[in-house]
Amino acid sequence: MAKLEKNLRESLSVGDLMALAVALDVPPTALIADPRAVETVPVADGVEPDAWSALLWLIGAATLDDEPGHASYDSAAQIINYGAEFSEACRNLTQRVRVARGSAERDQQATDDLHRRSLDSLVDVLQDIRKAGAKQPPVPQYVVDRARELGVELPSVEA
Repeated sequence: MAKLEKNLRESLSVGDLMALAVALDVPPTALIADPRAVETVPVADGVEPDAWSALLWLIGAATLDDEPGHASYDSAAQIINYGAEFSEACRNLTQRVRVARGSAERDQQATDDLHRRSLDSLVDVLQDIRKAGAKQPPVPQYVVDRARELGVELPSVEA
């Protein structure tokens, strides 16, 4: 890390980038394209998009040239987007809903409704991931437990 801070190192391996991200407790993409820290990001010879364009490209949200019709990019980006949908659905299962002027019973009903919708979304995205030919991500135990509580069947993990 000291060599990087002193600009004594020109390049960084992917492994080193990942280790640095772990050490700093930040997503690796933040080390590559952080719009708060840089204006442009060199990605290849003669290709230096603004930091937002580079960040969106890295997370599969846009191509560098912002033109449609990139089949291989679109396919790879879809898997990334499925991962984001999976993560969001799991995160929603940690939320609790409070109804204005509601009782604890109404709060629980609203929370259960949110969790059922989130689990339905999770089931859909897990099926989409499988259809795309990717291995299903590990489903956290709290998600499995909540699905069981609400009577929602999650797709089984294929070995």
